[in-house]
Amino acid sequence: VYDQWYDTRNIKTYLLNPTTRSMKVINNRNYQDVYADPGDYQTEKNEFGQNTLLIKNNKLYLIGDGYTENGKFPFIDEYNLKTEKTTRIYQSTLTNQLEDIRDIIDIESGKVLVNLQSKTDYPNYYFRNIFAVNADQSLSQVTDNKNPFESLNEVHKEVIKYTRKDGVELSGTLYLPKGYLEKEQKEKLPLLIWAYPTEYKDKNSAGQSTANPNEFTFPYYGSFVYWAAKGYAVLDDASFPIIGEGETEPNDTFIEQLVWNAEAAIDALDKKGYIDRNKVGVGGHSYGAFMTANLLTHSDLFACGIARSGAYNRTLTPFGFQREQRNYWEASEVYNTMSPFM
Repeated sequence: VYDQWYDTRNIKTYLLNPTTRSMKVINNRNYQDVYADPGDYQTEKNEFGQNTLLIKNNKLYLIGDGYTENGKFPFIDEYNLKTEKTTRIYQSTLTNQLEDIRDIIDIESGKVLVNLQSKTDYPNYYFRNIFAVNADQSLSQVTDNKNPFESLNEVHKEVIKYTRKDGVELSGTLYLPKGYLEKEQKEKLPLLIWAYPTEYKDKNSAGQSTANPNEFTFPYYGSFVYWAAKGYAVLDDASFPIIGEGETEPNDTFIEQLVWNAEAAIDALDKKGYIDRNKVGVGGHSYGAFMTANLLTHSDLFACGIARSGAYNRTLTPFGFQREQRNYWEASEVYNTMSPFM
């Protein structure tokens, strides 16, 4: 049983005994703290075709993303219903590939379905035996999908971390043109930043990163990544946290924090000598478009912006928007200040 509270970002997991109707908290955390995420309890279909908890020998099983400061290392945990102890039975150790654990096929034999990819290797599925002693025998390939974006293989990709003026650690996935880092004389590149603001109630969670340099570079129709092949630097999925701790709501300082996030990204790449800070563009979709219009309105950091499918007048959403719970009459100044239309 889950119990989630938006105001505090708190989520509790309970163990419920339907016979005695007693409940016990077995996990209590901030759901935006991705480094502490215990994972999801796994299910299987019963005789009626309904999903029920996977239970073997009084044990439950969880699959977690395994985000850490050093990257993503997915895991499988075993929760003993009798002892109420959790034991890790598998964790990925791959550093040059990204592994996602998709399903438990047979926990007793150790057979699970995983997805493996890298920045240039298209995602493919494998059966993994998590109990195999010989690593070479632990994987059995299921699919053989080819990379349809080989022209981007030699584009440089890395996750960079930097800090904004109030000490919050930020990150983004940086793409640079083929061969750029090998040049003795590096020209300063125009920069494109793509982002989406996210609200937090504490700085620790806001500073965590889920970006991974081993994730396959999968450009979609509106992706900025293509421009790295045209001589641009691209900072994709740049961190744009909006934080409001304690009694302060995140949107009370929305504009200031937007500018801090943008300044930090530009300063970090300017310090590396990669960019011409007079030729920086910013873009985003939906709430990211709303962000873009505000950055063009309230700063002189950008030469242009691409705002795709956004809303720019918050008085037209008077009963709340995004994660803003106050209505217009409770926080009219916030609504007006945040509206680039004004």
